[in-house]
Amino acid sequence: MEKVFLTVGTNNIRTELMRKISDVTLSDHNAKPNGGLWLTDFHCGVQNINSWMDNITSFDKIESLYNTKYNGSNVLSGALVTLKDDAKIFVLNGIKDLEELIHKYPHSEGLFSYEELSKDYDGIYINYLSMPYPYLSSFLSFDVSSLILFNTKPIDYYQEAKIEVFNVERCLGDIVLPSDYSIDISDEKKYIHTVSNEYIRLINELSKLMYKHWKEHKETYNNDKRNLFLYVYDYIANNCYEELKRINGNEENVNGLCYAMAYNVLPKK
Repeated sequence: MEKVFLTVGTNNIRTELMRKISDVTLSDHNAKPNGGLWLTDFHCGVQNINSWMDNITSFDKIESLYNTKYNGSNVLSGALVTLKDDAKIFVLNGIKDLEELIHKYPHSEGLFSYEELSKDYDGIYINYLSMPYPYLSSFLSFDVSSLILFNTKPIDYYQEAKIEVFNVERCLGDIVLPSDYSIDISDEKKYIHTVSNEYIRLINELSKLMYKHWKEHKETYNNDKRNLFLYVYDYIANNCYEELKRINGNEENVNGLCYAMAYNVLPKK
């Protein structure tokens, strides 16, 4: 496994902005978890090649991914992440690795539990091309080989990336013209800062408060996780915004902090 990976969609990596890994979306036909920091292989020295960028600008994914997830923007933010030498990453590279996960970290609805895996590892690298039949169908939603980080501990440093999309994949008669994009990597190395005690105190207080709210209104929500999330997010945005701004030092990324915090304090059912 390489040490350098690209994430697309943000150029600001912080522990506070990460959503904890969740098994909530797992099923027999979907092995894709929720949360975490998602990255894909980056080919150093060939800066215009990235499997995720190739994927989202391909003809059959333009509408479902490029236009929907990234609003069809010609300029995308990203970050090039370099892992530490001792990063504890589980490498899923075939049937033996998958059987190990199924045996050690069973899940009642999915193939294996990412939440349980995250207790022993800081991330997982899934070699999409190595997925064997009949398990391949569970990994189709990955589209490409992916690294999912459960926390920021394995990150040595990261560099901001600017991605410019000049053309998406398109057809000219019977000829398919490939997508064209560039990835510009900043020379400046950025490091992950320690989470403040004030932030930890706030998230612990909110976790208790939201759990109490859920218990008191359990029947009202009736497994409606979306409405529960909206309540938690609105509560944080309306009652904690100024405190988060003070902890953050400025107003930049406070909305992202509210979103990540709402996700991370969402009561388990």
